[in-house]
Amino acid sequence: DKTVLLVDADVLRPSVNRELGITTKPGLMEYLLGEKQNINEIIYSTSIEKLKLIPAGAPHHLSNELLASDKMASLAQELADRYPDRIVIFDCPPLIGVTETLVLANLMGQAVVVVEENKTKLADIQKATENLNENLALGLVVNKAIRSHKDMYGYYGYGYGK
Repeated sequence: DKTVLLVDADVLRPSVNRELGITTKPGLMEYLLGEKQNINEIIYSTSIEKLKLIPAGAPHHLSNELLASDKMASLAQELADRYPDRIVIFDCPPLIGVTETLVLANLMGQAVVVVEENKTKLADIQKATENLNENLALGLVVNKAIRSHKDMYGYYGYGYGK
C-alpha cells in the first residue's frame, strides 16, 4: 500500500533501468554533478503502480567521490524527510570490492544484504558487514535458494501444497 522510491545507486553497473524496461535517463549522477538541480527532475514513474525510480544516470569517473559527498548525504536525508510515507530503497553494488556501497550504507537507517545460498561463505558475510555502522538495522535475504528435503520439519512439509 506504500509508494516505493527505488534509487539505482549501482552507478558502476546499473541494471534497474534494464530490468524495468526503461530507457536510460538522467539520474543520480547528473544530480550529484549539479546538472540537474531539483530532485523532481530525476524521479520517474514506472509501469508499476506506486513504484518511482531514480536511475543511476551516466557513469562517471568520480562516482566514488560523488557518492561520498555532502550532497549525497543531503540527498539521502532529504528523501527520508520529504517522503516519510514512502519506502526509499537504494540498490547498491556488493559490499565487498566496491567502496561506494559502504559509504552509502552508512547514510541509511537499515540495510538488507543479499547472499546467495550455497555460494556465499559466512566469513564473506562477516567481512562484508564488519565495517557497517553498528546502529544500522541489518537483515539478510538468501536468494537463489532451492527447496530441498532440508526444508522439511519432521514428516510435515513446511509451506502449502507440494
